[in-house]
Amino acid sequence: MPISVRPRQVYRSGGLALLIGDWVIDGVGREGQDVHVEGAAIGVARRGPDGRWWCVIDDRFGTLTEGGESRRPDVSGS
Repeated sequence: MPISVRPRQVYRSGGLALLIGDWVIDGVGREGQDVHVEGAAIGVARRGPDGRWWCVIDDRFGTLTEGGESRRPDVSGS
């Protein structure tokens, strides 16, 4: 299923970066049902010796809503 990602904030210090963004997956499930899942992710990347950035920590459900509730979608049964 296609995923779209919208970076919200990036904080960089030397060879480390903290990434915060929103993501959405929209598509059709295996049994033909519409699927919509979204969240806000937090990740940490490290710059390698070759200059490329590598993901070292990825929490795809990394933030809470304004009300303090988890944004983790209910994925039970999938």
